[in-house]
Amino acid sequence: FVPGVTLVNFAMRLRATAEHIGTDNSQELRATRTVLPRWWERWIVSPLGVNYHLEHHLFPSVPGPNLGKLHTSLMQDEEFSTNAHITHGYNGVLTELMAASETAESV
Repeated sequence: FVPGVTLVNFAMRLRATAEHIGTDNSQELRATRTVLPRWWERWIVSPLGVNYHLEHHLFPSVPGPNLGKLHTSLMQDEEFSTNAHITHGYNGVLTELMAASETAESV
């Protein structure tokens, strides 16, 4: 019971934060992010391709388990690979958010 209400809750909050918080809404490819997690992050936080949130927004009818293939295909497109908000690991998400917070505080 305890892991279910602590670890699952933490993973859901981290995933929700990674999907939309701290993104640039000025263009579609920056309005949400894709996280490329380590294997253990994928297992705990983002099973079944939910880490490919940008791809999900662009093509919502693609089933979650196929979003990784879609991501690989989209990375062949220069506009997508250049402009998409892609973060490596959930630690990278937290690093981005802390940097944005520090920048906002200094303004």
